[in-house]
Amino acid sequence: MTEELRLAMESLDLTPVYREVRCPLLLVLATVDMPEQRPFHDLYAAHRRRVLERLATVRDNPWLEVRELDGASHAMVAEGPRQLADLITEFLSE
Repeated sequence: MTEELRLAMESLDLTPVYREVRCPLLLVLATVDMPEQRPFHDLYAAHRRRVLERLATVRDNPWLEVRELDGASHAMVAEGPRQLADLITEFLSE
């Protein structure tokens, strides 16, 4: 199962899509694992590093804003709705 997850994470690369975006796009990234992901912590941490490396190559796209939400997992909507809403509201008001 770990190998299947690793291969899936490696094959999914949205960098070309982010490079071509021509409308405002906010990406809010998780920074921690969900509890059920803890057995795969090293795998998910490596994936987050790889995503940040890929996104660094498209930071010059003025339409793309990337924000990391400290202490948030992929369940960020439930974990920190106010913090997430503030990020989105700030983005929309710009």
